Order: sequence, then C-alpha cells, then structure tokens
Amino acid sequence: MAEQGCGATIEVVWKRDIKAMACNRVIKKIQNCGEALSKWSKTSFGSVRRELKEKRKLLSKAELAASRGEDVTWVRVLEQEVNLLMDREAQMWSQRSKIQWLRDGDRNTQYFHSKASQRRRRNYIKGVYNREGRWCTDSRSMVVTVVEFYQGLFTSTNPTSFDDILEQIPHVVIEEMNSDLMGDFTAHEVD
Repeated sequence: MAEQGCGATIEVVWKRDIKAMACNRVIKKIQNCGEALSKWSKTSFGSVRRELKEKRKLLSKAELAASRGEDVTWVRVLEQEVNLLMDREAQMWSQRSKIQWLRDGDRNTQYFHSKASQRRRRNYIKGVYNREGRWCTDSRSMVVTVVEFYQGLFTSTNPTSFDDILEQIPHVVIEEMNSDLMGDFTAHEVD
C-alpha cells in the first residue's frame, strides 16, 4: 500500500523552476525532493505511533462499553483503524530494515523494531583515526582520511628488488627440468 501524497510531493517539487546552471539543476531538484519527502514523511508517518496508542485506548473503552450491551459497530470501526495503523507502522519499519520476516508480512513487534535500530547503530560510523592517529568525527575529515587510506593502499611503491619475495616461493621445477624446458624444441614436439 503506497502512502497518499508521496507522488504528489515529488511532482510539485520537481516542477518548480530552479535558477541554476543546467548541470546543477538535477542535483538541486533531487536535494529539494529529499527535503520535501522528509517533511512529508514526518507528517505522514511521524504520528503513527501516537495515533495507534490513542486508537488502542479508544478501542479498549469501546470494548468495555460493548461488553455492557452497547453497540459493537464502534468496536469494529476502531479495530479496522488500529489494523490500518499497524500496517502503516509495519511498512515504516520494513523500509528501515532488511529483515525478511517484515517483508513477508509479520506484524511489527518490539523484536523487529530493536533489530532495525540495532542494524542502524551498528552500521553508523562515528569517526576514524587518520594517519597521525587522531580521531576524526566531522564528515569532511573522515572523507579525506578514507580517501588517503585507499589511495595509499592501491598506489605502487615501485619496488626495484624482488629477491626477498621470490625467496619465499618454493622451488618446484628442478634444474634438470628447467634445462629441458629451456632447450630447443623440434617440430615433432610441437605436433
């Protein structure tokens, strides 16, 4: 079930005229879409938990009233609303999580919520140590540190002597075999 307003939000933002160079327009539109979708998400999904809590309270009151002999139609309406809110909440968490069970339709539980949050915490990089051994936490210095590390890792030092390395390779071909291999070959051997 796609949420109402997502497509319209993207459409409105994308149609806005951007005063920028041609090469930067698309980048700026994407940034604007991201900001607008974040705001839309907060209004669409931000209140799901609060609404669910309120509807559950109303449902328990309606069930109590129905047990006293009052009309049960309000209970059915509230049950449907609670189920819709639970589906929206499950959708919200399934978008944040890679857990297969959520994709297969399991209801959101505290276990799945903790797994999604745990994965996010585990994958978040708070900082890195640079070459001098200083702890860097701002994104710019982290990017510089990572780029420097991989440039150094994949840059050749242009070695001139391989003797130490070659000594570590075991000798499988003995001298006699080597002289046979290095000798002249005949047309018969080629055939």
